[in-house]
Order: sequence, then structure tokens, then C-alpha cells
Amino acid sequence: AMEYRKNNQDKIRLYNNTPERIKGLTISRWKNRYMIVNNDFDSLYDMYKNTNFCNFCGVELTTGLYGATKKSLDHNHTTGLVNGVLCRGCNNRDPLNRH
Repeated sequence: AMEYRKNNQDKIRLYNNTPERIKGLTISRWKNRYMIVNNDFDSLYDMYKNTNFCNFCGVELTTGLYGATKKSLDHNHTTGLVNGVLCRGCNNRDPLNRH
């Protein structure tokens, strides 16, 4: 496996940037890291990708690693159920002060 990765770095880099791979990694992170519970992760991913404005404050969402307007999947940390797509600023607020 190490030799394959060494000899095929360009092929692996191209594969890792395909929409299918990004979708798979995102869903895996939601399940395993954030413990999100959902019956249809494909629909959840489509909803997440197609949401362009914060469900709370209405600001236009951005992608990337940083910024208060970065898109975040808001969820209940106890139940794992998804509440909606928020900007990072709203997602970091106390949920009791959000509603």
C-alpha cells in the first residue's frame, strides 16, 4: 500500500478532490466525529450543499476553513439530530439565546 501511494500520488490527489470523495469524507466525519444521527445522509448532504444562507440570521454562507460566515451543520450534541445549517457565528452561540 505504501509503494502504491508513493507511485500514484497524482492519481490519489485527483481522486481525493472528486465530488464523490468529498461527499463520502464529509458524511463519514458527520457520523464518526460529530455523532450525527440521520436516516438519509445523501439527502442531508444535498440539503447542506444547497443551503446558501444561515437558517438563523440569514447571512450568506461561505466555504473554507475560517470565518464567522463559514457553513456549519448545527446539531444537538446529546441526541445527534440535525437542527439546520448555520453560519459559524450563530453555531457558536448558546442555543438558548439563538431561539
